[in-house]
Amino acid sequence: LETVMRLTDGNPLFVTELLGVAPGQVPSSIRDLILGKAADLDSEARDLLKGLSVVPEPVAVAVAEQLAPRAEEGLERCTRRGLLEVRGHRVKFRHELIRRAVEEGLATAERESANSRMLELLRDDTDPARLAHHAIQAGDVEAILRFVPRAAASAAAVGSHREAVRHYAALEPYLGRFEPDARGEILDAWGTEAAVGLRRTRRGQHRGEDLRVQQMRVAHHHELANSAAESAALADAAYALYEVSSLAEAKACAARALEVLGPGPDGSDHLPAFEVLAVLPMMVGDAEATLHWADRAMGAAGPDTDDALLISILISRASIIDAHHYPQGQAENCALAERAADAGIWHQACRAFYNNAESAAQAFDLKAAMDFLERSIAAAQREDLPGWEARAMVVAGMVHFHAGDWDRAEDVAHEVMAVSPIYEPALAFLGAIEARQGRPAARNTVHEGWRHAWRGAEPQYTVPAAAVLAEYAWITGEEVDVAIGDLVAVLEKGLELFPSYERTGSLALWLWKLGELEAAPAGIAEPYRLMIEGEPLAAARMWESYRFPYEQAIALSSGDPAAQLESLEILETLGATAV
Repeated sequence: LETVMRLTDGNPLFVTELLGVAPGQVPSSIRDLILGKAADLDSEARDLLKGLSVVPEPVAVAVAEQLAPRAEEGLERCTRRGLLEVRGHRVKFRHELIRRAVEEGLATAERESANSRMLELLRDDTDPARLAHHAIQAGDVEAILRFVPRAAASAAAVGSHREAVRHYAALEPYLGRFEPDARGEILDAWGTEAAVGLRRTRRGQHRGEDLRVQQMRVAHHHELANSAAESAALADAAYALYEVSSLAEAKACAARALEVLGPGPDGSDHLPAFEVLAVLPMMVGDAEATLHWADRAMGAAGPDTDDALLISILISRASIIDAHHYPQGQAENCALAERAADAGIWHQACRAFYNNAESAAQAFDLKAAMDFLERSIAAAQREDLPGWEARAMVVAGMVHFHAGDWDRAEDVAHEVMAVSPIYEPALAFLGAIEARQGRPAARNTVHEGWRHAWRGAEPQYTVPAAAVLAEYAWITGEEVDVAIGDLVAVLEKGLELFPSYERTGSLALWLWKLGELEAAPAGIAEPYRLMIEGEPLAAARMWESYRFPYEQAIALSSGDPAAQLESLEILETLGATAV
């Protein structure tokens, strides 16, 4: 609705008509009305309208008056007709729809001519994005080569990463006109913006675009035998592969990033490879591999090391320590987030806050988790980082889920699943809510969550998906479409990587309730151990202190009659009617 009001300036007729067509289209009734108003204008006034129609923003009156003979008179006539309006020293169309209707009516030659004329009239100190737009619309190759890279760099400099990507994409058909070194610089800049602006965004429109750009970089630098640049491109391609393929393929690509550098001592050229080799195992809780590569990176770093790389490596190190020894890495990540923000490296600031939140949530500290998530989401929204916003929202949904705010958690799950390619955790807690509330959709949701998680075989996703499947089987008494042995194998992997995490304890509890475990596995979180070892009231007290109402109710259900009554009251409040 906001877009409709902006396009129509609130004109009731335009609003009604626009709501009846697809986004981006000008309704034929409005187009005919507007072109009819312009049809009986004299040629000078029509030329003025046509010249102005290729400019989406207001134009200086001095520029407009150079578009046609006697343009000043034409401007007056167009204003009287309600087509244009003058405010101060600038002129614009009365409504954006009017401009679009006139522009759509231009023949190809007229459109190119109008854009060429604008390039002549606008000075080089004009917004480079506007100059790039007119260059492309005019088909002026020399102007495209001059202004589009400038527009992309300008957008990147102010943090408009997706706009920068759009400019670089428009430049792609002309890359062969640049010298090899200049082409490599453009591809590297494009790759950087794609990594920040497209990663973890919509599954449809941008899915795989990041990877395609990184692969173009790899091929270019390989052809030039520039092993350092090829290694850096392979490191970025490994991240992109993780998004669209699997962790195994991402790790293989990261290994290639190291291999192309050949034998020799560690140096600055190795840092991009070391960085990704540290980040990938950190994502699955592999402390040994993360610390190994992070330490090698720190040994190779020097005074000229790129700050973004160094911050990323240090965040990986602090985060894996925090994950296994909460809260030992929290303060370090906070300092790194501040350092990243001061340097304008906002995606790393978001990452530090996010990692703190994830560790806090797995350690049952929901208040701290939500505090860091709010900071991560706020920064992501402000700095045009939709991927990090979506990722933080997933964990926020999980926090609401554990806190018993299931309506809010469900809203977050559906919102995230619409915008993010990584939504396995959202499917997990959505399936749990549906199962606990006895909804028919639960069976499909929990199995879909398992299929998504199992495809990547990453423990941070398979463990919660397996826990929900086991809980579903316990609640419903139904057999699930997964062998129990597979769920036990997932638990074993979780115990190997992150035994004390909430997700690991949850899977152990539900497998125990299904009769698949005889005792509490070593190292699981204390309230889960107490429940399995027959101390439900002690566990319930811990759950109450953590503010996990559902788990508190499950523990109380194994207590005395008074505890069982309290359990029923909590479950009823939550709406867990199937339990």
